[in-house]
Amino acid sequence: MSNTYSDPSMPNVLLVDDDCSLVAALRLIIQNAGFAVQTAGNGADALATIHTAPPDVIVADNMMPVMSGVELWRCLTSHPDYSTIPFLLQSAVHALPPDVRPTAFLRKPYPPTHLINLLTQWTSH
Repeated sequence: MSNTYSDPSMPNVLLVDDDCSLVAALRLIIQNAGFAVQTAGNGADALATIHTAPPDVIVADNMMPVMSGVELWRCLTSHPDYSTIPFLLQSAVHALPPDVRPTAFLRKPYPPTHLINLLTQWTSH
């Protein structure tokens, strides 16, 4: 499901989720709000994408095959080049482990405006 689309004039969001229908819907919502979108189907694919083209923001689901969103967050927070990228973790679970502190956490389902407000806040300079 990996897809790379990048427009250098727009902030770039990496959307990481294994649910193809959710990815398609979120991609449209995010693109319509003025962001370029890259996608990955799991945390391992996301790491490869990040090493090739670091995004401005990462939006990741927690429950994914191969590498979860929490595992991806842990990998990135320990990497000096990627630890400052805003990371939004989304999940249907109610809580995260106490040591996991992404930039933001949204519990599914959530209004798309919450996501767009955060992306806008993190990419406005």
